[in-house]
Amino acid sequence: MTALNLTLESAHAALQRVLASREFVRAPAPSKLLRYIVEKGTSGRAGELKEYTIALEVFDRPSYDPQVDSFVRVEVGKLRKRLERYYSAEGRGDPLQIEIPKGSYVPSIRQVGEPEPPPRPRLAVRGMAAAAGLIALTAVAAWVSAKFDPVTGSSGTLVLAVLPFEDVSPAKEGKIFADGLTGELTTRLASIRGDAGDFPDDDFTV
Repeated sequence: MTALNLTLESAHAALQRVLASREFVRAPAPSKLLRYIVEKGTSGRAGELKEYTIALEVFDRPSYDPQVDSFVRVEVGKLRKRLERYYSAEGRGDPLQIEIPKGSYVPSIRQVGEPEPPPRPRLAVRGMAAAAGLIALTAVAAWVSAKFDPVTGSSGTLVLAVLPFEDVSPAKEGKIFADGLTGELTTRLASIRGDAGDFPDDDFTV
């Protein structure tokens, strides 16, 4: 049985919740089998949970040969499916779940953890590069527009400064992306500056 600070009282409370459910309340045979398995497993007598003893003590068989009779295995299999139905519907919010692992009659009572948080957004490098490239092209277009006025023929001066992008989300899940975008944009603008060759140093800041 796996448990984290699991007490006998909490295990029995989990059992009572299951037995009082719609899935079990009108099913005396599965309820008796589940109670027997859980009580044996939580009282330090899990070694007694054998196919032969279950047949005699739960199903009142006068004798039982597991080599030729699969009755107990079939009934425990049905019990597993009944538990699965319960925990997928009525017992979905139970803090403890009772399981009977396949190949064993010893119960596993596990503590249900908190719901898993939604997956963190995974931003592809290509997406970051595309965003940086778009910003860079926009910046260059603005620079060209500011450098030359077609009406007056005069040249303007534009200083481009790349400031760090900031993640303003409550959980700060995009900080890595923001830092990466800042670096990518700086690199691309610097590359454009080097390729153009005619950017005065005081016109372009990276």
